[in-house]
Amino acid sequence: MGRPADKNSDETRAFILKEAQKVFERRGFKSTSMREIQNETKISKGTIYYHFKNKEDLFLSCVLHSVKEEQLEWMKLSQGKRSALEKLKLWVDMGIREMKKPLTRSLYEFADQYSGDEKIDARVAKVIDEELSIITSILSNGISSGEFRKDLNVKDTAVILLNIFEFIGETSVFNYKDIQQQAKLCQYTFKLILEGIRHDSSTSHSISSPLI
Repeated sequence: MGRPADKNSDETRAFILKEAQKVFERRGFKSTSMREIQNETKISKGTIYYHFKNKEDLFLSCVLHSVKEEQLEWMKLSQGKRSALEKLKLWVDMGIREMKKPLTRSLYEFADQYSGDEKIDARVAKVIDEELSIITSILSNGISSGEFRKDLNVKDTAVILLNIFEFIGETSVFNYKDIQQQAKLCQYTFKLILEGIRHDSSTSHSISSPLI
């Protein structure tokens, strides 16, 4: 898509998002300036600020747009999956792929930098809620179908599953510095967890309450 003629149009906003995402993926949030985004888009500073309040607003809009695209792909691919277990494995595979993207990794950096800012925290929460909605739906359906344990706490499990991707990103201190190593560790972690949440008629103890 070339640069739109109408600076106030939805096409212009979409164009800015597309080009800004490239810059954020190359340099991360902290190292990216609005001047660089202006140079990338060849659009005036005033027009960029007409559509986005500041760099933070633009970055979060890029992330949310990326999540929406991921959801559309998820819906398309999951149609061919019958079981909740298959859908969960698909979500894990897509999550590992997303984990490798610089934009996703920049979100963790961004969230840490602006932790405590109520407005930004609310925007970040919106992005996270988009992902949680997919996981909770899979888990709930898995319980209904008998694939997952009936005593499974859906909300807690969804939060744990989603946070694994962030935790894996911090394993560089244990010499898991390469993204491929981290992806393999992530796959192994999910394999262990899936074994724990699958329904097993021989399991009698409850996991509905956390251990203290």
